[in-house]
Amino acid sequence: MSLEAVKKEILASVREQAEQRKKETAQQAKEILAKADEEIKQQEEETRQKTKVLLAAMEQQESSLARSEAKRILLDMQKAVLDELMEQLKEILSKLPQKKRDEYCTRLLKKAQAQLSVKWAYTSKQDKKAISDKTITHEEMNIQGGLIAENKEKTVRIDYSFETLLEELQKDALPKIAKELLS
Repeated sequence: MSLEAVKKEILASVREQAEQRKKETAQQAKEILAKADEEIKQQEEETRQKTKVLLAAMEQQESSLARSEAKRILLDMQKAVLDELMEQLKEILSKLPQKKRDEYCTRLLKKAQAQLSVKWAYTSKQDKKAISDKTITHEEMNIQGGLIAENKEKTVRIDYSFETLLEELQKDALPKIAKELLS
C-alpha cells in the first residue's frame, strides 16, 4: 500500500470519526434542549398555577401587597430558570470534545489578539494545547475553559474564561430569554 493510499485512508477515517462525533454532539445537544424545553414548560405550568393562586389572594388582600408578592415569586422563578439554564450551559461546556474546546480557545485567542498584543495566555490544563503560538507564554490557571490573555507588561487583561463569558451571558442575555419564556 502506497504512502498516499495510507494517507487517504487515515484522512477518511479521521473525517468519519469527526462526523460521528459531530452527530453525537448534535444529538446530545438536542436531548439537552428537549429536556430544557420540557422543564421550562413544566415551570411555565407551575407558574400559571401559582399565578392563579396569587390572583385569588390578591382579591382577599390589599392590592399593593399582592402585587409585591407576585413580583417576588416571578423573580424567584425567573432566577430558578436562569440558574437551571446556566447549569445546563456549564454541563454542555464541560462535556465538549477536545477538538471543539481547542477551536473555541483558538477563536478566543484571535479575538484577544485583535484587542491587544498578547504575550501571556492562561488556560485550563485541558486547553493548554490550544495555544500553539510560540510568541505567547502560556501558564495553566484554575478555570473551566477558555482563556485569559495579558499584554507583555501584564497591565491589560482580557478575560475570556468560560466562567466569565457565562457570567456576562447571564447578566446580559439570559434575563431577556427568561422573560420571554415566562411571559
